[in-house]
Amino acid sequence: MEGEVNTIKQENADLETELKNTNAKVLDLTNELKSTETEYRNFKTKFKANEEEISDMKIKLETVREDHAKSQAEMTEKLQTLEAQKTGLEATVHELRHENHDMKEEIKTLESKNNNAASELGKMRDYGTLKWVVKGRKRAKKLAETLQDKDY
Repeated sequence: MEGEVNTIKQENADLETELKNTNAKVLDLTNELKSTETEYRNFKTKFKANEEEISDMKIKLETVREDHAKSQAEMTEKLQTLEAQKTGLEATVHELRHENHDMKEEIKTLESKNNNAASELGKMRDYGTLKWVVKGRKRAKKLAETLQDKDY
């Protein structure tokens, strides 16, 4: 009987160790999920700022075009300057669109990582609960058989 008690104690110690390891993995995944969410929010903020900058650049570009139309008399003198500004703004808008496209891809990647981490966390929680139930039933059955064999 004492050997069986020691065996059960050892099983309990093993299960507690496994639970601690599982909890550590859950904590790691939770931290990774939080980190991914923070990174996602940062990218989303930067993406929004770039969209606002694009909007500002479009407004500036429109202003340049209006000024060009209003200043027909000065057009000969200012034409090269305005065209250079226009080209620069269009290049900036083009670059920002590429950067936004890259950020959208990064956001998709981060969302995928976030979903994978959340899924993995859910699986680990489900697996840990199921494992405890199965082991608990096995231990109870074994103890009942032991007690029955000893006629208690």
